[in-house]
Amino acid sequence: MKQVSLSGVSRTHVGKVDAKSSRNEDLIPAVVYGGKEQKHIKIAYIDLHKVLYSPDVYQVNLSIDGASSVPTIVREIQFHPVTDKILHVDFLELVPGKEVVVEIPLKFVGTSPGVLAGGKLIKSMRKVKVKATAENMPEAVTVDISSLNIGSTLKIKQIDLKGAKLVDTPERAVAAVNATRNTQQAAADAAPAKGAKK
Repeated sequence: MKQVSLSGVSRTHVGKVDAKSSRNEDLIPAVVYGGKEQKHIKIAYIDLHKVLYSPDVYQVNLSIDGASSVPTIVREIQFHPVTDKILHVDFLELVPGKEVVVEIPLKFVGTSPGVLAGGKLIKSMRKVKVKATAENMPEAVTVDISSLNIGSTLKIKQIDLKGAKLVDTPERAVAAVNATRNTQQAAADAAPAKGAKK
């Protein structure tokens, strides 16, 4: 998993008034939990924006009040219902050796014979849920589509991960190659007419 370092400062008050005041200063209220104690902090919006609006998933090494950084991941984000601006962020502290579930991006590789034959690749998922320790959490889950012909589907259970486990439904489709009008017409043209001699 990719890593990024952020710094935050402790919040002495945790009410709505303090949260609003923090946002007015472009500081986002946040909480860090999962470790020995829960910490209420605030982080610069500009720093969070770069992490939260990225397609990548990061381990956030969080330094609070200048102390040594703590490894965390973003667990939940609250957005304003109208403006979509970030209102609050929950960070889960990563404990060495303890497994966590994280949504990891899919990386499609290979060339599908079905696509080469004129079919259309349908990507049903962009991310999958992976259970692993922080040290074994991949940056991306690689999916090889080189076995997909027209009409073929690749499912969760067909993806192999070392040191980690996929926790989505095994039968869930990840990608498929569907026939297009052109491929259907080509197949119809190639088929012998009904009643014709072979």
